[in-house]
Amino acid sequence: MWLSRAATAAVLLSSLFPVAFSASIIRPRYNNPVPKVKKWVALGDSYAAGPGAGSEWDNPPGSGKCMRRAEAYAPHLQVDPEMLGPDGQQPPNGHSSRPDFTFAACTGAKTRHMLDPNEPTGNQLNKITEDTTMVTLSIGGNDVKFSKILMTCVYGAALGKIEKKCEERKQEGYGELYGTNNPSDTFLKRYYQLLEEILNERLRWKKTDKRTVIYQTGYPMFFDDFTGQCDSTDFLGMNPKAPKMVQALRKSLNLMTQQLNGVLQYWIDLKNDEWAQEIVNDANQRVWVSPIHFIDIDWRYQDHRFCRDPVKEVDRKDPDTWFFHSPVFPVLEGQEQNQTYLDLAMENNPITWTPGDDGDPELNLNISVNSTKPAYDPQVVLTPPTDEEKVRTFHPKPAGFAATSDAIKWEIYRNDKQKALKGKKFHIMCLGDFSALGEGYEMDNEERYGFIPYLHAILRRRENFDDEAIAHDFIGSQKTGFIGDVGHEIYPKARKWSEVTGWASGTEFFKRSVGKVIPIMMGAKDLQNQRPVMDIVDDVNDLLDAIYKEDDKAVVLLGSVPMMGDPIDDGSEFWGAQRAILQFNAELAKIANYETRARNRKIAFVHLSATQRKRIKNNPYVPNKEGYQRIAFDFLNGLLQANERGFFNGDEWSTAAKIPDTPSYNLKPLVDNEATDGVKCHQKKGDQDSFDIDSLTKSLFRGAKDQDDWINNYACNKNYTCKFSWDTIDYDGSSQYPFSQGPTCVYAGGDKDTDSSAHQFVVRRENLGDELDDWCKSNLKSIMDDCVRKGNGYGGYWGDGKRAIHLSHVLYKDDSSDAQPPVTQAVPNWRNNFPTGEQALKDIKTSDYGKLDAQVLPEVGDNYPPKDVPDVGDDPISYKTFDPNEDSTPKPTKAMSVVISDTVPQGEQQNVLNWRFFEVAVGKKGGCTEEGAELIHSDHNYWYTDFNDKSLDYPPWPGGTYPLTVYGEEGCEFKSDGTNAGNLFCPSFKGKMKGDAVGCKEDPAKGAGPGATTKCPTHGQDFDHATVICEW
Repeated sequence: MWLSRAATAAVLLSSLFPVAFSASIIRPRYNNPVPKVKKWVALGDSYAAGPGAGSEWDNPPGSGKCMRRAEAYAPHLQVDPEMLGPDGQQPPNGHSSRPDFTFAACTGAKTRHMLDPNEPTGNQLNKITEDTTMVTLSIGGNDVKFSKILMTCVYGAALGKIEKKCEERKQEGYGELYGTNNPSDTFLKRYYQLLEEILNERLRWKKTDKRTVIYQTGYPMFFDDFTGQCDSTDFLGMNPKAPKMVQALRKSLNLMTQQLNGVLQYWIDLKNDEWAQEIVNDANQRVWVSPIHFIDIDWRYQDHRFCRDPVKEVDRKDPDTWFFHSPVFPVLEGQEQNQTYLDLAMENNPITWTPGDDGDPELNLNISVNSTKPAYDPQVVLTPPTDEEKVRTFHPKPAGFAATSDAIKWEIYRNDKQKALKGKKFHIMCLGDFSALGEGYEMDNEERYGFIPYLHAILRRRENFDDEAIAHDFIGSQKTGFIGDVGHEIYPKARKWSEVTGWASGTEFFKRSVGKVIPIMMGAKDLQNQRPVMDIVDDVNDLLDAIYKEDDKAVVLLGSVPMMGDPIDDGSEFWGAQRAILQFNAELAKIANYETRARNRKIAFVHLSATQRKRIKNNPYVPNKEGYQRIAFDFLNGLLQANERGFFNGDEWSTAAKIPDTPSYNLKPLVDNEATDGVKCHQKKGDQDSFDIDSLTKSLFRGAKDQDDWINNYACNKNYTCKFSWDTIDYDGSSQYPFSQGPTCVYAGGDKDTDSSAHQFVVRRENLGDELDDWCKSNLKSIMDDCVRKGNGYGGYWGDGKRAIHLSHVLYKDDSSDAQPPVTQAVPNWRNNFPTGEQALKDIKTSDYGKLDAQVLPEVGDNYPPKDVPDVGDDPISYKTFDPNEDSTPKPTKAMSVVISDTVPQGEQQNVLNWRFFEVAVGKKGGCTEEGAELIHSDHNYWYTDFNDKSLDYPPWPGGTYPLTVYGEEGCEFKSDGTNAGNLFCPSFKGKMKGDAVGCKEDPAKGAGPGATTKCPTHGQDFDHATVICEW
C-alpha cells in the first residue's frame, strides 16, 4: 500500500472568513477540532480498552482477550451528554443525536500488531471507514515494554537479582523508545507508518482539510515519587524479597513514563511540521491546522497516584487511587515463612499480561474479576491461568478513564474552553534565556522579541475570547526604551539557569506580589553548555522557591526546552543533546507535579512544540518566526490548563481592577487628535551636547542614499515603515511580520552593520488603508530640515487631528539638560553567545553528551548584569524598527522535478510505473506536458498495479538512491528513504549547502488528488504525476 503525505503550505481560501473583517485575526488553532462528529473510532492498547473498568462492552460479549470494557474512556465519552454528534454540540436539554462509535482498542496492542492485519489486534484500522470523522489513539506503552518492566521492577519477576534485572528491563525499554535495540525495525518507523496509514489511507486527510482528526493520549505517571511511606512497602505483599517501592525506583519509572510522552509529542510535532496547514485568506486572516494532537492527561491524575500522602500502601480499596493494585495471592497454610515456596509462587504468578509475547500464560476469561483465588500449590504442574484481575494491574480505574474522557472532551471543545479566559486579567512576567528572545533586537530579525509579541497578539484579539480581549500587561526590568517594547526578565547573555534567577530576583518587578503569570522558557543554554541534567533541576527548584517567596499567588507556566537539532532530522536518531532535552523535560513535568501536589503551588507544565525544523538559519538554538508563534500558542494552552485547574480563581485575577493594555506608548508633547498648525520642533540640543549631524543621519537613514531617498522610499512608505514595526494600537500578530499594519507604526533605525541613532519615527494613520503621501513626506522633511539640521534638535512632530508623525530620541530627558544622550546607540544583539551553526550541530550530535566535562562557569554573585539596553527609567518608550532592504536571500536558478510515470501498454490490464527525473525551470514541474522540461533519468525498476488502481492519485515518495547527471554535472545522487521528499547531492554542493545537499520538498501536485495527474498528449495511455521538486 502506498502512503501519501500532505505538505505544509499556505493555502489561500478567501471564503474561510467573512470579508467584512477589517483587520487580520490570529486564531490559535493548532488543535482545530471538528464541529460535528458523524462517526469516530477508538484505537489503541489496554489504556484505551480498559481491562477491569466495568462490564464487557461488546454485545453480545466478544472482545475476548482485548478486554474492551464499558467504563474505559472511549465508551465514557460516547455516552457523555456533551459529546459532539452529527448535528454538532448537544443542546442543553438533551441529545439531538449521537455519533456512530466503534470501539476497536485491544489490550496488549503494539504498533506492530496494528499494522499487521494477520495479528489478533490488527483489524483495528479496518474499523476506520471513509465517513469516520475522527479517531482517538492510545499506543506506545507496550512498544517500550511497560508490562515487562513493571513485572520485574515492581513485582520481582526475577528474584535474586532484582535490581540488576530491573535496570536491564528499563534499558531494553529505552532501547525500544530511542531505536537502539533494532535499528532496522524501530518504534518510530512503526509509529510514523501507523499515523500515515490512519491519516492518509483511512481518513484521506488532504492538505485542504482544516480539522484535527487524530487525538493521541499520553500516559500518566503512576506514583507520587517524593513521599516516604512507600519506601519500606512492596506491592505484592506476599514475599519479603519483593522489591520495595523506594523513591529512587518510583522516580525512575515516572521518568520513563514522561520520556515516552515527550517522544510521542516530539514525533507528532515533526509530523505536524509536515502536515499542518497555514490557511490564509485575502484579508490576511490565518489559522494553523494540525491533523494530530497529543493530549496530556498526566496532570489530571495529580491527586490520584500510588504512594500518596497519607495513603498507606498497599490500599486496594482507596477510592481516590485511580490505578488498580495487583490482586491478593493466598499462600498455602504453613508456607508463610518458606522463602523457596514464596519465590516459586511469585515466578508462577505473573502480574501483567500482554498477548503475543513468549512465555505469557493463556488468558482465562471464565475467571471473573475479584473471584476467590486458590493458593499456589507447587504440586500442581499447570501454571495458574492469567485472568483480568491480574491484567488490570497498574491500569486506570473507571475514575481515571473518566478523567481521560474529560481531557478528550476538553480538546474537542477547545475553542469554547478558550473563551473561559474572558474577564480575567494577567500581569505577565516572562523569564528565560537566549532561546526565548531571538538573536537580537535588530529590525531585520523576524524572531526578535521571541514569543512575546505573538502571545500578546493572541490575547488582544477579541474574536479569540468571545468578543472581549484579555486584559494583560508584560512586566519586567529588561526594556529597550522604544515605543511598543514591553518589560520582561529574559537574559540572553545568561550562561545558566541560576544566573537568570540571581539577576531577575533582585528586580522590583520580580518582588511584586500581584499574582503574576510567569511563562518560563529556559534551559537551552544550560544544555548547550552540557551541564548535567540533575544540576539544572536543582537550579529550577531554586528559581521556583525565589518566585513563591515573593509572590505566593503566582502562576508559573513551566515550559519545556524545544527540541534542537538538524532541520533535516526525521526523529529517527536521538543525538546526545536531544536525549538530554527529553530527560530534562521529563524532569520538569515531574517538578510541576511535585510543586503543585506537595507544596500547593500553582505550576503547569507546558510542552513547547517548536521543533528543530522551526529554527532560524544557521542557528539550531533559536526558533524562527513560526517556531515562536507555536510557542505562544503553547503558552496559551498553559493559561487554559491553569484556568481549568482553578489557578485563576480569586478576585486578583478579575478585570475589576483594570490594567492598561500593552504595549503603551508616549508621544509627548503630541497628544491624541491634536492639530499642530504646522511642524513643531522638540528635544533641543543642550549647550554642552556634541552634535554630529552626519553621524545621526547616517544611522537614522540606515543605508538610504540621502534624506530624500529615506523620506520618500522608506520613512513615508507604508510597505517599509510598518513592515518591521510594533503596531502600538492594533497589533497584528498574524501578518507575515507581526509588528505591522495597524494605524500606529514605528521606525527606529539601526541594523547589524550600522548603529541606531536611538531615534524613532512614529506614524499614526487614520485607518489601515491610508497611504503615507505628501502629508507624511513634506512634514517629515520640515522636521529634518527645520528641527534637526537648522534647529540643532533631536526631533519634532506634526498632526492634523487625524494623522500624525513624530520623530524623537528615546533617551532624551528634557530640553534644559546640558547632558544629552549620545547621537548613536548600538542595537543590542547577542550573536556572540552562539557557536557557529556547524559547531552547534556538532555539539548537539555528540554521542558523549553528559559524559563530557561540563564547562566550568563561575558563580554569578549578587551583582546585577551589565545592561545591553539603554536605561530609560520607569516609563520607557519602545524600540521598533523596519527593514528598507530588499530580501537578500538568493533566488533559486535551477530546479529538478521527480515524476511518477504511469504507462498502460496496449491490450494490457495492468499499469507500468517508474520514476523519472527532469531538469525544469524554477516554479515548474516535470512531465510530458511541461515545455522546457528535459528528461535526465528514467529509472528501470518498474512496478505494476491493476488498471483500476487509484493509487497514483496520491502517489508515494521516491524511495531509494538514484545516480544522476544534473545540468551537466556528473556524480549527483537523489536519496530518499521513502518517507519524505529526500535530498539532492552533487559534488559542487559540498561545503556550500547545508548538509552538502539541497533539501527537496513536496511538489504541490503530489497531495492534490486525481486532478493533478496529467495525461500525456502524445501517448494516449501515459500519465505523469509530479511528486518532488528540488530548487537551488
